[in-house]
Amino acid sequence: MRPLLRVLAFTVALSAGFAAAGAQASSAGVTPSDSAYARVLATYVARGLVDYKGLKAHAGPLTDYVHRLATADTTGWSRARQIAFWINAYNALTLERVVRAYPVSSITKIKPTLGVLPGKGVWKEPVRVAGGTTTLDAIEHEILRARFGEPRIHFAINCASRSCPPLASRPYTAQGLDAELDAAARGFIGDPRFNQFAEPPAPLRLSKIFEWYGDDFVHAAGSVPAYVRRYLPPERAARLVPDGARVTFLPYDWSLNEQ
Repeated sequence: MRPLLRVLAFTVALSAGFAAAGAQASSAGVTPSDSAYARVLATYVARGLVDYKGLKAHAGPLTDYVHRLATADTTGWSRARQIAFWINAYNALTLERVVRAYPVSSITKIKPTLGVLPGKGVWKEPVRVAGGTTTLDAIEHEILRARFGEPRIHFAINCASRSCPPLASRPYTAQGLDAELDAAARGFIGDPRFNQFAEPPAPLRLSKIFEWYGDDFVHAAGSVPAYVRRYLPPERAARLVPDGARVTFLPYDWSLNEQ
């Protein structure tokens, strides 16, 4: 090849390489970094409760994160990365909806937007995530439950209420997802605010989450008590959660999970 032709060929190849790199960077740019959301959680969440007044006064980073969720491209992501993404999306969108309506005593008091069925409120309100339109209900039931079949998500997603599992003070991550979900399950199941255990033959007094989504836990462990045993210290589990234990469910407190 003549020198001039070699130079032209190299220039064309280099330009193509830059174009490909630019396209890759552009694609990566719409994948929302969790750093802004991490700052929101670190600043306004403590012991699972939210400083909604403070967050409403400085809602910019949360709003920016929600906008970036709308254009995220999850194509080719690993299972763990997708689960972490959808948990974070659910929690961030819930925060954004409460902040938008604050002050409010309960997420159930937020009036639905025009065209949304009464009684479902924010859970049926359309939201933009990953290039499409969905709802909080669909994220929970059609994506996290149906697509991934991971019962521990019930201890990670937060519905902004006192009886909900505490909101984590950091985002969920693909790298640490299994340990993070285990920690969420242990923390929720072992916390007497949500689940109460007494010496048999007293029944287990469990969160209504175990009633509403009982099939998820039965599918995973054979029964609700068997699932609960997984996340209690072994000695406590053997003593307080025997095979065939009776189960009752605690009232659910929908008041706002506010600091």
